[in-house]
Amino acid sequence: MYKSAVPHNRCIIPATYFFEPDKIHYPKPPHPWYLFKLKEQEIFGLAGLYNAWKDPKTNEELYTYTIITTKPNAVVGAYHDREPAILDSTQEKLWLNPDLTEPQQVLPMLKPYPPETMESWHVPDAAKNPRNDSPEVIKPVSD
Repeated sequence: MYKSAVPHNRCIIPATYFFEPDKIHYPKPPHPWYLFKLKEQEIFGLAGLYNAWKDPKTNEELYTYTIITTKPNAVVGAYHDREPAILDSTQEKLWLNPDLTEPQQVLPMLKPYPPETMESWHVPDAAKNPRNDSPEVIKPVSD
C-alpha cells in the first residue's frame, strides 16, 4: 500500500512519547494503556510517510501521514506486538535524504529501538481518547 510513498514521500513525526494498549496481558478489551518514552531524549522522530491528495467530494487538497511501525523491542513488547519506528539523529538525516530512492536504502532503519534507552508506565484510561489533551493523561497509575 505504501510502496510508492517510500521513495519520495518520507517524513518525520516529532514525538515526546507514544501510547500503546496492553494487548499481551489483556488480549480482549478493555486494555490498560502504557506510555513509552526515551529516557534521555525529550523529543524524538518517528519514521513516517505522507501523501497529498484531493478529496473527490470537495476537491480540497488534503495532506495525510502515517507512522511506520515495526516489531517491538523488549520494553514495548511486554505490552504490545508493534512499536513506532523511532529514528536516531543520524537516521533522521538519511530518512529525509531525497537522493535515497530505493527501498533497500532506507528500510533497514525501520527496526526496534534499543530497549535500554526507553521507559514506560501505566497511564489513566483517559489516555485512550485523543481528545483528552491534558497533563493528567501522562501521569503514572499504580498497578
